[in-house]
Amino acid sequence: LVDQPKMGEAGTQELQKAIWNDFMCQFWDQRIGFEGDQNRRTSSDPLLLNLIGDVNGKILLDAGCGNAYLSIQLAKKGAHFVHAIDLSPGMIGFATNRIKQENLQDKINVRLDSITILQTVEDESIDVLVSNYVIQDSPDHKAFAAAFNRVLKDDGRAIIVVLHPCFSSPIMETKISENAERVYTWTKDKSYLSLFCQDVWWPGMPEGQTIRYYHRSLAEYWRTFREAGFVVNEILEPSSWSEKNGVNVCFSLIFSLQKTK
Repeated sequence: LVDQPKMGEAGTQELQKAIWNDFMCQFWDQRIGFEGDQNRRTSSDPLLLNLIGDVNGKILLDAGCGNAYLSIQLAKKGAHFVHAIDLSPGMIGFATNRIKQENLQDKINVRLDSITILQTVEDESIDVLVSNYVIQDSPDHKAFAAAFNRVLKDDGRAIIVVLHPCFSSPIMETKISENAERVYTWTKDKSYLSLFCQDVWWPGMPEGQTIRYYHRSLAEYWRTFREAGFVVNEILEPSSWSEKNGVNVCFSLIFSLQKTK
């Protein structure tokens, strides 16, 4: 792990764009496919889709769409229209190809944009915003929370999935004890309550390649959403069974938010 500049520092968003426009876009498209990876299919997506609920006649925003696998599912479930945005031109290319394969060009518009700005999305135009494992890659959590609020209609909802900051942070050390208990250890200089970012390697990525991860505590996310004008209706923690370790593990956290102002 390599220490990096503080969150929000100039240049960090351009770095993320470069990373996801290079090796990561092809790697991620192959990993996610049309249905999501195993963690999404078996753990977080069922809860995410249940929180989204009935999309018939609604206008949705997939904020950080990647290869648009979720946008495609939502369009097929009856959404009136899905706006799909991503920071990476490479990912936009993969998303465009998959949308064409499904003949859904009239239901999904995919375009280049940042979740911290959403400059291509009009104010108060979205019924439901979805952001699926994206915000931990963004350097400015206050900016994307404000942008999410701006584009939602009155009483609009945001469903946000993030890597669990306590149980799935790549910064902490995880061990399995003799009696199959998971033990999580944080360092003194980077505690759970700290705000920091680091370049990390995930299993399956090419050796020597990293992506930038931004750590925020659960309380920091909750405060940020509240200050941006949201109420947190629900927080879910999807669990997955680990065959390797013989225990249930929690990799993600899902916020169900509603715009109040």
